[in-house]
Amino acid sequence: MVRIFFVLLLEFAVTVLFAVAFTGAFFWAQGVGAMQSFSIDAPAFVADTMLVAFAIFALLLVIGGIRKRGLGFGVWATILAAIIAALVNAVWILARTSGVAIPSLDTVLVALEAGGIFLLAAALATIGVRRVIKIRSS
Repeated sequence: MVRIFFVLLLEFAVTVLFAVAFTGAFFWAQGVGAMQSFSIDAPAFVADTMLVAFAIFALLLVIGGIRKRGLGFGVWATILAAIIAALVNAVWILARTSGVAIPSLDTVLVALEAGGIFLLAAALATIGVRRVIKIRSS
């Protein structure tokens, strides 16, 4: 059981690292300096816009690890958990920044950008970690 949670923790950590790396690459492609993109802007953006998604994703990974044997949810169910987390995160961003007013286009684009980067990072981390580490169901 400890090994399963270690693998799920590794999957979560790789997701966070991929999210920071992809966000840094996104900022760098927009013309921000490489040092500032990867060391300042990317971690700040991830912490500000993807915190709810990471919390829900971690909770769903733990639930999957407790309920199932082996590596918890399968790959597709883990990606579905990431989609759920990204959707809740987008609603959170829109509600937090707009209040009762209609959200601006900039807010919607930030929510879509954060969700897309999170989904890409979670999908690649899930597939990568599950290919490297295999635990049989017992």
